[in-house]
Amino acid sequence: MSAALLDVQVANGWATCLFTKNAVLRILGQPRYPNSPGPPAVVAPLVAELIRHPQHPFWPDSLSLLTRAMWMHRGGRLVSFDRRLGYEGVAGGREALCLLEA
Repeated sequence: MSAALLDVQVANGWATCLFTKNAVLRILGQPRYPNSPGPPAVVAPLVAELIRHPQHPFWPDSLSLLTRAMWMHRGGRLVSFDRRLGYEGVAGGREALCLLEA
C-alpha cells in the first residue's frame, strides 16, 4: 500500500475489500513493479500486517463494486491512483473520491 494512501487515510481509519487485497498482491507482486518487495507470496504477509491495524475494517463484498457505491454504503471514500477517474462517474461525487499521486 502506498505511504501516501496511509498518510491521507489512517487518521480516519482505512478499509480494504477483496478487490483491494487482490490489486495489491497483483501489482506489488510483479517483479517489474518499481520497489516490489517480491512475489505475491512475499507481499501477502505484508498486507496481512497492514490490515491488522486497529483502525482498519475489512469490507466484505456484500455490495457489488460495479454499483460504485460500496464505499458510500459503509461511510467511506474511493481512494485510487487512477487519474482517469472523474468524480462525475463516482457515486457521491467529488466528496467521495480521493485521487493520489502515483
